[in-house]
Amino acid sequence: MKKQLLTIFLAAMTCGLYAQPQLQNDWTKSQSDIISVDAANNSNPMAITLQNEVYATGVFNAEFTFGGHVLEHLANSSYLVKYSATGAEMWGVSLYGAATIKAITTDTEGNVYIAGNIADEVVFNTTSGEPISLYGAIAPDGTTYYTKQSVGFIAKYNADGALQSAKAFTPQALPVFATQGTEDGENFFNINKIEFNEGQLYLSALYTGSTTFDNLTFEGSYLDYFGGGFMFINLKCASVFSLDSDLNATGIVAQLGVDQPQSGSEMNVLSCSFAINDGMLYSGFVANGDQKLTVGSTSELYNLAIPGDGNVEYGYIMSVINLGDNRLLTSKKYSTTHDAFGNKCTINNMMANNNVLFVTGTFNTTLAFDDTQTSTTTNDIYFASLNKSTLDVNWANISGVNEGATNQDEEVISASALVTDYAYVGGYIAKISGSAYQSALGFWVKLASGEVVVDAPANACTGIASMDTKLASASYNNATPSENTFKLQTIIPSSVSNIDKENSILIYPNPVVDVLNFSKECDVVVANMVGAIVKQANNVTSMNVSDLTMGTYIVRVTTNDTVNTYKVLKK
Repeated sequence: MKKQLLTIFLAAMTCGLYAQPQLQNDWTKSQSDIISVDAANNSNPMAITLQNEVYATGVFNAEFTFGGHVLEHLANSSYLVKYSATGAEMWGVSLYGAATIKAITTDTEGNVYIAGNIADEVVFNTTSGEPISLYGAIAPDGTTYYTKQSVGFIAKYNADGALQSAKAFTPQALPVFATQGTEDGENFFNINKIEFNEGQLYLSALYTGSTTFDNLTFEGSYLDYFGGGFMFINLKCASVFSLDSDLNATGIVAQLGVDQPQSGSEMNVLSCSFAINDGMLYSGFVANGDQKLTVGSTSELYNLAIPGDGNVEYGYIMSVINLGDNRLLTSKKYSTTHDAFGNKCTINNMMANNNVLFVTGTFNTTLAFDDTQTSTTTNDIYFASLNKSTLDVNWANISGVNEGATNQDEEVISASALVTDYAYVGGYIAKISGSAYQSALGFWVKLASGEVVVDAPANACTGIASMDTKLASASYNNATPSENTFKLQTIIPSSVSNIDKENSILIYPNPVVDVLNFSKECDVVVANMVGAIVKQANNVTSMNVSDLTMGTYIVRVTTNDTVNTYKVLKK
C-alpha cells in the first residue's frame, strides 16, 4: 500500500518587495507507515502553540514509535503528535479505532483540542490517566455499528498529552423516518473547524438528523420527495456554536437551515466556516433553496432560486456577529447560478486579522464575489478579501489553473493560513469521480492587493497552521511513498520584528533587553504566555521592560481603531 509522506516545516517570513514571502527551513523529521493519501482524505490538521511547538495529526495503518512510545492502530486509526520548537519528539497518542481528525486548535495554556468523526468504538489514548472510549452510530439491529464515520467528537489534551475530556455528537434519525428508516451515514454530525478565543471554544458543523449535546439541539430537516408521505430525504443544516474549556455547551452563535420541512425542491446547506477577530465572529455559509439564518433572537430569510431547469442559485451568506451580546450586526448574500451536476460551491475557510477578512473555497462558472471572474474548467479555487465591517468585497481572485477535462477533474483545497501580509492556500487536482489525487497545487496570495502567485509545489499540502511569522504544514510526496518527512526551520534574525505596513507600526528591538520602542504613539498591553497581564501603558512610544524575567511575551498594541498583536522575546 502506498504510504503518506508528511512534511512539517516551521518557517519565517521576510516580507519585502517579493511576489511571495521568502522562507528559510529549520528542522526536518521523518516518520514511516502513514496511510495512503486517498484513504486519509488528504487532511492533516496542524496547530502551533504560542511557544512555537507544533501539533500534527493524521491517519495511520501500521504502528510507529514517537517520543519513545509505540502508537498502535486498529485498521485505520488517527494520531496526535507534538514536536518542540526545536523539533524534538515530545509525545504522541493514538485514537485507536475508526477515527479521522478534521480540526485542531490550542489555547493560551497549551491545551490542544481536536475534533472529527468516528465509527464503531474508538479509544482515545493518553500519556497519563485513563483513556476514554466513544462510540459510533448503532445499526437498526441494535448490536452492530454503522461503518461510516458519522458521529462527531471533540477531545481535549493538556500540554503533556494527558486526556482531559472526550465527548461525542451522536445524530439520531428525525421522527418522520421511523417507518422508512435510514441507512448508514444518512445521519451525521461533521465538525469542520474549531477555534479558541477568550476562554471559549467555537466550532462549525454540517449535520443531518437530530443531535443533542448537553442543552443544545442541532436539528436538520427533510424533504417529502413525492409529497405523499412515504419517501423522505434528509436536508443538511449548519451551525456555529460554542463550548467552554471543559467541553460543556454554552450556546449556538449562528444557524442556517430551511425554515420548515420541504415538499418540493431539495434545499441544503453545503458548507460552513467562520473566523474570529477583535470580539467579532464572521460566519459564512453556502446553501441553495429557501434558507433561514438565525443569530440570537434575529432571523433572516434568504430565497435562493431553484428554477427547475437544471440550474441552481448558490448563495454565499456572510455575517458579522458581536460575541459580547450574540447580536447580528451585518449580513450579506453573494450568489452564482449554474448547473448543479457535479459542481461545487464552497467556503473552505475564513480567516481574519487586523485589516482583512479572507475567504477561500471553490466555485464553478461565475464567482459569486466577482461576476467578472469565471472558472477555467470545472471547480476552481477562489480567494476573496471582504471589509470586516460592511462585508463589501475589497478584491477577489481565482487560481487560474487549467486542471483538466470539464466535469472530470477539479481543484480541491486541503489547507490554508494567514501569515504576515500573505495567505497560503494548499490543495491538489483530483478526479471528481472517486477523488483520486492527480497533482499538487499551492498559492501565495497578497492580502493587500489580491495578487496570486502559483507556488507549484512538488508535494501536496495536506495541513497548515500559522502563529505570527511561523508557518507549520504537512505535505504528501507521491514519489517516496514509504515514509513521512517532518521539517523544522529557523527564523531569520532581525532587529525589527514586525511591521504593519498599512499603519506603519514598528516594534523594536526584538529580542529586547531594556526598552521596547514603538514607531508611533499607542496603548500597550504585555501578557505572559499563560495570558496574565504583566505590564500596560497608554499613549506611549516606548516601554521599559527591564524588570521582566527572560522569556517570550505577547504584546498587544492599539492605535486608533487598530489592534495588533506581536510576540517579543525578553533577554
